[in-house]
Formats: sequence, structure tokens, C-alpha cells
Amino acid sequence: MLTSSEQGDLYIVISAFLGDDPSIKQYKDAFSEFIIKVIEKIHSTECRNTIKSRWKSSIISSAI
Repeated sequence: MLTSSEQGDLYIVISAFLGDDPSIKQYKDAFSEFIIKVIEKIHSTECRNTIKSRWKSSIISSAI
């Protein structure tokens, strides 16, 4: 499990890719190592305009 500080830092990274999103932010306290793998996939994606629609559900489901 990630520390509260690490979860906050991870949300900052997610926000850098997807923008501030309350529906993702509500799961911040449940962020774990699984979500890091999703972020790594986002980082390797070239088409930034479709990132949010493509990855938002993956981020939320990995936090549940």
C-alpha cells in the first residue's frame, strides 16, 4: 500500500496527464502499486488528446 504522501504525489502525476478530475481524485486514498502500472502505460501513449477518455476508467478500476 502506498503512503498518504505517495498517493498525493501520484495524483499530481495523474493530474499532469489528465487534468484535475474530481471523479479520479475521490479514489486517491485507495491508490496502490497497481495504479502505477496504469500510469506507466499512459506515459508510453503518444496521442495526448485521447489519454483521458482512454485511461480514466482504468485508473478508477485499479483503485477499487
